[in-house]
Amino acid sequence: FSMASPPTAPNVVSFEQMPEGAKVQLEFDTSYANFKVERKADEIGDANFPSNLHNVAELFGQLHMLKNVTNLHRCVERFKTILKEGPDGKQNNRMGQAAIVCFNCGCVALPKGGDVGMECANCGEKEQTNKVVCKREDGSMVPWIENGVKPMTEEERRKKIEADVAMARKLQSLDEDGNKNG
Repeated sequence: FSMASPPTAPNVVSFEQMPEGAKVQLEFDTSYANFKVERKADEIGDANFPSNLHNVAELFGQLHMLKNVTNLHRCVERFKTILKEGPDGKQNNRMGQAAIVCFNCGCVALPKGGDVGMECANCGEKEQTNKVVCKREDGSMVPWIENGVKPMTEEERRKKIEADVAMARKLQSLDEDGNKNG
């Protein structure tokens, strides 16, 4: 689906109310439905729980969680590129049986600490994460592979949050033409 309107293709979903100033367009092809989200025990039977990453992307889009849907798209597209082109040989690659999707930040990656954990390697969230397995149409599973990127330290994460808050304050002080208010 797309995060912009009007729709440009039959497989594109547009949202009635886009956030002010949104100029993001992401396309999610049908392969996102092959990334199955495994439910935790307390989520079994919940008819509204997203069953695959395409559903998760739709949820993030409907809730205007642009950072999350952008992170999800970036992570999955990077995975798909590695599968298509093979590892570049310049980076250390990591591989595991499954990734996790973080509902807090939208990151889809191997969990911090490897296959045994459920902690998001990007933001550190432990509760709002679910295992994701990639299944081919024949039902066989594809291991998750990603470039070995060093996760942010607590200090780096704190500085990033401070920078994001400062940018948000700056943007709030500008009118639609980019001039300072009042």
